[in-house]
Amino acid sequence: MSPACAPWKELPVTEVAEPRTSAEFASQFPDLHGVITKVADQYHFPPTPQFLTDAQYNLAALLREIAQMFEKIFGHSGIREINSIAASNVLRGILTFIGVSSFLFLVYALFIRLIALEAQAKRAKSKFEGERLLSAYDYRNEASIRANHGDWRNACRFIYLSSLRLLDEENVLPFNSARSNYEYWYALASRPPLQRSFRGLANIFDAIWFGNFPASRENYGECLNYLVEIEQTLLSALPEKSIAGASMR
Repeated sequence: MSPACAPWKELPVTEVAEPRTSAEFASQFPDLHGVITKVADQYHFPPTPQFLTDAQYNLAALLREIAQMFEKIFGHSGIREINSIAASNVLRGILTFIGVSSFLFLVYALFIRLIALEAQAKRAKSKFEGERLLSAYDYRNEASIRANHGDWRNACRFIYLSSLRLLDEENVLPFNSARSNYEYWYALASRPPLQRSFRGLANIFDAIWFGNFPASRENYGECLNYLVEIEQTLLSALPEKSIAGASMR
């Protein structure tokens, strides 16, 4: 007997499940929205900074413009959709590039700074070669003599040397001919008033002595004012001790 003439056979009837009520569905698949919200509130996630959101939006718009430009030129862009995920990936790549570049620049700047400090230390040592070391008072007096003769360059130098000797005589920092101005400034970090005055004086001295900057009466007056500030700061901190050269102000 051919299959087409085979007698009809009833198929077994499968039972149809009754539709679940909302209560039964909720018991099996509870709503976790409240639980998730409560957990998220405990962590206090900070909102995304507005500038990053704006950057992501603008980047996505730029990528869409580029895709449309390629589509006009070549007939198709190969990019079906520029969405926030693509923009985020590009933005992440840009930020990574900026971070790596900043790190390399920092290493380079540190290397250059170390070379400059070494050169500065050599120059500092050469300032005193073949020269007799004087007291702070004598250096200050020598500066006054040079200023009276219009030798402003050496007058500023002797004011600077007077400040170094003064810090040594008042037991603030021991005198060291190989110590650079930066090292002096860094060692005075615990005493900001002294550090500030010394830095102003050292900057003028460096410009005049090592930078070939033409010295003037005004430069000498500025150096003298910084030295007076150092003297007054030391005098106020140690009222029982006399400051060398204080009578020469």
